[in-house]
Amino acid sequence: MATSEREINIALAEVLDGLRSNWRVGGEQLGRLQGSRRQPDILVTAEGSTPVVIETEVLPAATVEQDARARLGAMLSESEQPIAAAIAVRIPVRFRDLSGGALRAALRDANAGIEYALLSGLSSTDYQRFPDTGWLTGGAADLARISYNAGIPQHAIDAAADRLEWGVTAAAEHLSQAIELRPDIGPWIAERLHQEDGPQTRRMAMTIVTNAIVFHENLAGSHGIVPMNNLRSPLSGRIDHAAVLDEWRKILAINYYPIFDIARQIVECMPTALAADTLATLNATARDLINHGVTRSHDLSGVVFQRLIADRKFLATFYTT
Repeated sequence: MATSEREINIALAEVLDGLRSNWRVGGEQLGRLQGSRRQPDILVTAEGSTPVVIETEVLPAATVEQDARARLGAMLSESEQPIAAAIAVRIPVRFRDLSGGALRAALRDANAGIEYALLSGLSSTDYQRFPDTGWLTGGAADLARISYNAGIPQHAIDAAADRLEWGVTAAAEHLSQAIELRPDIGPWIAERLHQEDGPQTRRMAMTIVTNAIVFHENLAGSHGIVPMNNLRSPLSGRIDHAAVLDEWRKILAINYYPIFDIARQIVECMPTALAADTLATLNATARDLINHGVTRSHDLSGVVFQRLIADRKFLATFYTT
């Protein structure tokens, strides 16, 4: 007997649920949406994120995208959070011939051939589709990644990007003030960034340091890496830049050279007072990014940083490499 779509949904939900520890994925659960007689095929929820619905259909899957669109703006029965992201998934016909462990293994396969598209918005008539046309393909891990990222609402990404821009601008102003007293600092940093000294280059330098702090916090607790907030001077209570540089050297001994080596060089060239002011500002900025939830995924933090990179007036283009 052919495996039903319901059985495939339950198996896919179980596989997705096992791919991350900080979310809940349920398949074919009744009563999860307000005023809906039909339950979502799969529902993804996580603390601090908006819920994501996954609608599936075995090929030719003629109505799966329509079903996914219809979920946008719907409310969960247990909360006031609207569905702002729905994923339409087209399942290859061969999955009907699998069951049990074989079905789950096939779903996990990176070459599973599952086709999917992300729909974002609060209305079935006003939404964005990714990709614009056609379908992405992959296995459960790919589907997990886009589902996880889709749970961060766009307004949170925008707010985080605004906060990043503010922090980088403030730190760059500290740097400019210091360069007035120590003119050698500007050309020294510019040479390492392959740029001419100026406001863009200084903002670029501060963005690089912020990126390193975010990664530092993501690595803290592993490999003996100490969190930034624990690297404070016992006398001043401010972050000790020498202690930060020691931690970054420990991280460089592990890897992450493209992120931390240039950031280390930038902080090393700063006078003590400037380094303290800069790290205080950028650490607060990084903490806000972390609290917005966008740093939990490299894909999401990349979106936030990319918004500044895309503004050619704000950052020089070299940083895209």
